[in-house]
Amino acid sequence: MKISAFILIILFLSTGIFSQEKRYYNEESRERIKQYFNYYPHKDERVDSLLINDKVYYFNGSPLFFLEGALNVVYDDILVIPQIDTGYTLLWSIEDGKLFIKSIYICRTDYTTDIKPTEDEALKKLEVFLGRNFEGDRLFADFATGKFVVYKYALSLCACGEGWSKYSIDEQNQYKKDILNRQRIYTLEFKNGILVKMSRNKKFERELKRFLKNIDGLPHPFI
Repeated sequence: MKISAFILIILFLSTGIFSQEKRYYNEESRERIKQYFNYYPHKDERVDSLLINDKVYYFNGSPLFFLEGALNVVYDDILVIPQIDTGYTLLWSIEDGKLFIKSIYICRTDYTTDIKPTEDEALKKLEVFLGRNFEGDRLFADFATGKFVVYKYALSLCACGEGWSKYSIDEQNQYKKDILNRQRIYTLEFKNGILVKMSRNKKFERELKRFLKNIDGLPHPFI
């Protein structure tokens, strides 16, 4: 009897240790989504991209980052202060009406190569964090519930991993002017990773135009 109880305790502990906890948006996270959806242009060049019918769009805010702990999951709680540098961006896709994580790009520039995780290592950390595994080349993002803003064109010339000094302020401002009237903004609504609605948001487009017209000459992170 004592042996059986001992075995049950071991099984219970091992299940708690080795099982992957499935995480969802809690009420606090849902409230953050509501506040974030009040829309303000992203101030950093590190943005996630999204494939829809082979066309690339750009998230204003990554769906992953509303999950507690996601900001530093890849680099094991290492952050850069005062600017939070996650050191990675994700490529997402919508396929058959579902949202998937496709791949990760490691773009942290302030660490040596041996400290940076490889893409495979980073994806495995994501699997453990999310409590689900990649199936082939994609991971179903069933944790995504809420509304998200995507752009047709990235707001900055700087890509993930590129320093702000790569492009001059004049080059950034010229890019901003080039996309000013061509930019399109869409609202995506998901429920448990399923796309419920995608619609163009002309109100946000007008707000973005007003915002961009008032930032001439500001440093790169505000472009």
